[in-house]
Amino acid sequence: MHMPKKIPPHLPPLYSLRNFVLIATICVEAASEGALMAMLTPILPQRARELGASEAELVLVFAVFPAAVLLLSPLFGYITGVFSREGIIYVGLALSGGTCVVFGVLRSVPWLVVTRFGMGAGSAAVWSGTYALLADYYPWRSTIVIGMTGPRTLYRHSSVLTAPFLTEAATGVGSMLGPPGAAFLASKFGFAMPFGCVRGRLDLCSRAFPADVSGRYCCCNC
Repeated sequence: MHMPKKIPPHLPPLYSLRNFVLIATICVEAASEGALMAMLTPILPQRARELGASEAELVLVFAVFPAAVLLLSPLFGYITGVFSREGIIYVGLALSGGTCVVFGVLRSVPWLVVTRFGMGAGSAAVWSGTYALLADYYPWRSTIVIGMTGPRTLYRHSSVLTAPFLTEAATGVGSMLGPPGAAFLASKFGFAMPFGCVRGRLDLCSRAFPADVSGRYCCCNC
């Protein structure tokens, strides 16, 4: 598909305070979701022993998060294409944050599995909305905002993206710092503290997210 050389005037400038806040918020969101995915590694085995959980139950708690992302991402992707990008992000942030806090205080293995699935569902909603929003909002600047290594195909409500850069880098930072941070906080303040900290960052993202980012753009200026 031919891409115009000039950026249409209805697209916002990339280097502005408002867009900096948007990208920074999404990066903090990505780091928080990355930490949420990886932080159980050092702290859950001890918690499982305290609750008398079997190895199979422990594996199940770990496995339901990616399973939820795998199963629900297509659904949230469809909903994102039909309704609001930022709306599904808010839903995901609320779901991730709420189940995160509940997970930290539960003492029932079956409910740990349920709430961990909720975390994965929230992450699926957040990522579906985030990538769709960035692709819509910066259709001619995706190499800077998201990053590409292959061809890009633009549609009215979606984009085919490969090798995300900024958001994936932020996710990697969260995945790297999440386990040691969770181990430190859990050892000093208890099992619930790491989840409370992640909830705080997710709440910050939901409050800092610009309120007027609902524009949908496409290469034909429609």
